Amino acid sequence: PKDYDPRRATSPLLLALPDADEPPAQHLRTHWIHGELLERAILVCPTLPADVSSWDQVAVNGRPAGLSHVLTALDHALETFAVDFERVVVVGRGRSVAAALAAANHAPQRFAGVVGRAGDAGQLAPDNFSNLPTLFAQAGEHAVAFQKALKALGNEGCQIEAQDDEAAVWAWIQKHPRVTRPKDVSLVAGKPWPTRAYWLRIAPSSPEASALATLDRAANTIRVSTHGVSRVTLYLDDALVDLETPVRVLVNDVEHKGVLARSLMSTLELLRDGTSDPACMYVVEASFDATGAAS
Repeated sequence: PKDYDPRRATSPLLLALPDADEPPAQHLRTHWIHGELLERAILVCPTLPADVSSWDQVAVNGRPAGLSHVLTALDHALETFAVDFERVVVVGRGRSVAAALAAANHAPQRFAGVVGRAGDAGQLAPDNFSNLPTLFAQAGEHAVAFQKALKALGNEGCQIEAQDDEAAVWAWIQKHPRVTRPKDVSLVAGKPWPTRAYWLRIAPSSPEASALATLDRAANTIRVSTHGVSRVTLYLDDALVDLETPVRVLVNDVEHKGVLARSLMSTLELLRDGTSDPACMYVVEASFDATGAAS
């Protein structure tokens, strides 16, 4: 924004992914022209590899692929600019819609939502999108299938529009801040990522690893059920549970109960490694066996 001042305020960040054979500068000049959006949001557009088929992958034959470019650009933008961490949105256009979805699947806790403009969704299952809203503008049959699969998981937050209207996209982005501390977290591990979603991390012990975690703050209780997982790690703060009193954690019906002490060392380390961010500071890191062993 022309009046951008990092000392005074933070701004929404739009990670805008270009279409195939579209240089970043051309993409921004052509598809991001809405006046209010340009006055209020930071736009970052990475260069993607020539091989479009690699855009939704981290690496191919040991070399960084499209997803590496996307996530590196995101990290650089978050370190460089005064970003509102509750309003970081990844937007794909054309062939990069699938890459935008792959980025959100890789780290759902980092985004407020995903937008696809004038392109289809690809083959990715929405297992890790239980707390992520999505908007598809001028999409295709894969976006419709994605929406139906999300509804089957209980997520009604997928919107499909017939036209790609930039003003409508900006209005949707403003209405959807990040779900920072969801009550329910569903996580299906990838190959090899993701292994974390929001306040839950798993250590997979099989290729089909998955976990479902539910938090009941009134009862100060967390329930985690897993499949193909050897260990569960929870990242907590006082907004998620009452850390002044014992927290009850049930992992595959094995109960662990005790006071989880805040740790300054853990707090700083989780911020340093990117597990926490300025809008969500975890103060406890607690791990539990998921194989049925006693505490």
